[in-house]
Amino acid sequence: MLYNSITVAKKIYCPNIACSQHLNPKPENLIKKGLAPGFQGKTYQRFLCKVCGYKFNERQLNWDSTFRKPNRQQLLTETNTRYTTGASVNELRDDLEVHKWLIFKNIAFTAKKILLYQNYLIDSGQFKSNNIVFDEMEHHIHGKHFPVSIGIAYCGDTQRIIAIGVGDLLAKGRLRRKVIRLDKQGKIKLTKKFWNRKNTSAQMCRDIFMVIAKCLGKAPHITTDKKKAYLTYMRNFLPTAQHHQVLSYASRLKKKDPTKRTYTKRQKLAPAGPEQKKALNQLNSLHSKIRKVQGLGRRDQTTFKTNQGMLNALYLFLATYNGYDLNAVLKFKVPRSSKPKKKSAKKIKRKP
Repeated sequence: MLYNSITVAKKIYCPNIACSQHLNPKPENLIKKGLAPGFQGKTYQRFLCKVCGYKFNERQLNWDSTFRKPNRQQLLTETNTRYTTGASVNELRDDLEVHKWLIFKNIAFTAKKILLYQNYLIDSGQFKSNNIVFDEMEHHIHGKHFPVSIGIAYCGDTQRIIAIGVGDLLAKGRLRRKVIRLDKQGKIKLTKKFWNRKNTSAQMCRDIFMVIAKCLGKAPHITTDKKKAYLTYMRNFLPTAQHHQVLSYASRLKKKDPTKRTYTKRQKLAPAGPEQKKALNQLNSLHSKIRKVQGLGRRDQTTFKTNQGMLNALYLFLATYNGYDLNAVLKFKVPRSSKPKKKSAKKIKRKP
């Protein structure tokens, strides 16, 4: 049974932020899907989004209702200001005298609001640019045998972060052999998380390139390093943009083998200009600032346990770097389409 267009435009929308129908819901893409049991015998209507397949009920549409209380808002602002200035979660737990899970919940709520606000700015056309840089940096969770890739899309014109993501990498080479040898010797114990780990960095890069496609100007220029996968992403998602590939500083120091022919000689790539090189240098300096985030230092003993926890910290860094007011972001609500006006039927005069 289809939901009517007036009710959908006024109340119901897909709460999945990654869904393309999140900001502009269409009535034919939302259907009723049974009832969900609630507290004290209450029932809530369930819905299904046909675009992304996300199932939700009426209570999920008001997911930020518990954070509207005055004492909760005061705790949110205090947590955000201290966490973005370098305070750890344990320090916040001791200073604010609250449980640790509540601090994690506040940080996750703020990160979700920032992502909502960022997607709204991108969809409204406030991130249109002709000079965009994309690059990846490596880090780890738990330990060095759990590497992750952090992808960043940077705007060289406005000097703001467009998108950021985290994807899993597989431990390779000397590190993998060392970890397996220590596991056989009984010095460490590798869990199923290590053996069942999959490479999700490619999917993370695709998602960011899809966001970049929404921010392209009239004459876009995309600058990346010389990675083969970026050529495929550019061909699939950004075919109209002009692609520039610049060697990183580490690969410029390596001696080239004259007997081997690199793949770049067979590709027709435009040479990078001074604007693109300047934006790439700004992104490299941004990487050093990210290393100063709590839990992302090279020699920091405290690391994140999950990719989502690292992503939440990066979203808070994105808000402070782009100059967003966190109090205004917390009060932000996605504007929905208003109730459509009914067209009055024309009266036909009948002849007597």
